[in-house]
Amino acid sequence: MIMEKVRYYIGGKGIEFVCENTGKNIFADAIIIFDNRNSKRKIQIDWPSFAESQGVEKFREKIKKLIFSAAGQPCDHLELVFSKRGSDYVPIKEGWRIFVEEMLQMSEQNAFKEAVVMIADEKDFRICLKEVEPLLVSLSSKTFKNPYPAVDAIIKKDKGVVLVYRKNPPPGWAIPGGFINYGESAENAAAREALEETGLHIRNLELFGVFSDPGRDPRFHTISIVYTAEGRGTLKAGDDASRVGIFSQEELPDNMAFDHRKILQQFFKRQKKDMKL
Repeated sequence: MIMEKVRYYIGGKGIEFVCENTGKNIFADAIIIFDNRNSKRKIQIDWPSFAESQGVEKFREKIKKLIFSAAGQPCDHLELVFSKRGSDYVPIKEGWRIFVEEMLQMSEQNAFKEAVVMIADEKDFRICLKEVEPLLVSLSSKTFKNPYPAVDAIIKKDKGVVLVYRKNPPPGWAIPGGFINYGESAENAAAREALEETGLHIRNLELFGVFSDPGRDPRFHTISIVYTAEGRGTLKAGDDASRVGIFSQEELPDNMAFDHRKILQQFFKRQKKDMKL
C-alpha cells in the first residue's frame, strides 16, 4: 500500500519518491527505478559493507561509478536496492544526499527519463526527504522559470549581413542563430547554427551584445548572446531556414522576426561610429 508520494520535475525529467510499506519482511530499504529505453537492470547495494572503512568521499566515488555504469547503459528500468540502513562511516541521511546528488548529475547527461525511489520504511522516507528536499525544490523551481539561452551571429559578407527566412513560427527574416545545447559553449553554438542555417563557416567571432527583453520572443522568454563574425563559403539555406540572403542597411526587409531589426540598427550605428574614429 502506498503511504505517500512526492514528485519533482527537474530538467524535463520526473523524479519521484514513494513511501510504500507492503507489510512484508523485505531485505531492502529502497528500490530506485530508472526508466530509460530498452532493457531492465537491477543492482543490489549492501550499504554498510559498501561504505565500510571507506568514508564519505570513497562512498560518493562508488555511487557515481555505479549509477554511471547502470543508468548510463540503455535500459527501461534500473533498480538500485539499498539494504538496511547506513553505517558508522556513512550515515543514512548523508548517503541519501550523496546518492541524489549523483543521480541528478546523471539526469543532466540524459542518462534516464524518469526515476522512482521506492522507500519501504516511513522513518527512512522522512530522513531521505528532509535531507534532499531543499535541493530538489530549488532545482525544480528554477527549471521552469529561467529564460532560454540562445545565440545569434551577425555574419558580415560582401558589404552586407546574412539573414535567413525562418521555416518555423514566428515567421520573418532573422539573424542566423538558435538555442545553446547542453554541454555546448555559446561560441560553438553560434558557429554550429551559422553553418546549419547558412552553409557558412564563421571566423573572427566577437561579442556584440546581450539582449534579454522578456518580450523579445513571442513564444517564451529568451536571452540572446549576439556575436559579429565574418563568413566564408557559399550561401545555402538549411535547417530552420527556407531562404538566405545578404542585406545592406538600406535593404533590410520589412518582415523581420524577434527584435532583430533593433539589433541590426545598433550594429550599423556602431559600424558608422567605428569608421569615424
